Amino acid sequence: MIVPLEYLNKKYFKAMIKNPYQIRFFIDLVQREQKLYRILEASTKEIKYNLSKAEEIRREIYEKMKNYSYHGAMVSPLEGPIIYCIVRILKPEIVIETGVANGASSTFILNALEENNKGRLYSIDLLSKELQVKEKEIGWLIPKELRHRWNLHLGDSKELLPKFLQQLGYVDIFLHDSLHTLEHVLFELRIASAYIKSGILIADDVHPSWINKICNALNIEKHELFNDLLVLKK
Repeated sequence: MIVPLEYLNKKYFKAMIKNPYQIRFFIDLVQREQKLYRILEASTKEIKYNLSKAEEIRREIYEKMKNYSYHGAMVSPLEGPIIYCIVRILKPEIVIETGVANGASSTFILNALEENNKGRLYSIDLLSKELQVKEKEIGWLIPKELRHRWNLHLGDSKELLPKFLQQLGYVDIFLHDSLHTLEHVLFELRIASAYIKSGILIADDVHPSWINKICNALNIEKHELFNDLLVLKK
């Protein structure tokens, strides 16, 4: 199991004891390989290898972001590396994400697509100044050499997502990381699910109490929750 060094210090463990959220986070960090094995049905060797590669990418992103006050969840060892691992193993043709901001999740996805030597990422974003580093362009974290696989569209996902799905005809992996309300999560996952024959839907910032409602709405049984990152397999 790969545990980043910043999580192996006395300061972190003291904070973990005081904060139940941190305890749950660390448990999911320890269990991430097992959960990925269950959802992806890939070999543990392949999962370990890709998590190791993802940690290299995470470190690069972390170095770019460390001087800014807001890092974002995608810089943690759960969200970004897990998404990278999923994309590497499933080798999708089309990935759609809603929510870009600084481009951490996009960087993980595009690195995985480049390693796969196939696939494109279609991103939708509303230009949230609250999440984005000031004086930086949207997706500024994304290396130039990966942008040839990236299509960015600015606007409301309620308007753009249905249009893109209809134009593309299908999607292999869908990532929700925009407005984190149950209503909006259900809207995006429902419409994306209709265009996924066999693939993965991912939603960030999901409250555990939402899971049954989401699974029932999508008629999906197989899922794993990584702290607050929900992964559903269709």
